[in-house]
Amino acid sequence: MSVDLSQAEGEITDLSTYEARQYNLLDWKGRGYAMKSDELVLEGWVPPTAITEIPLP
Repeated sequence: MSVDLSQAEGEITDLSTYEARQYNLLDWKGRGYAMKSDELVLEGWVPPTAITEIPLP
């Protein structure tokens, strides 16, 4: 799935960087999951039109 973040309303925290994970996540396990999946946290609202499904190969 892909999300057009320019349409999102709220605060976005990018956890793909080492510094952001160290600051925002308390345990090493959560940091590992966030690192491997390039996570971000959105506190707010995303309109349905901003979400696009990406088909599996």
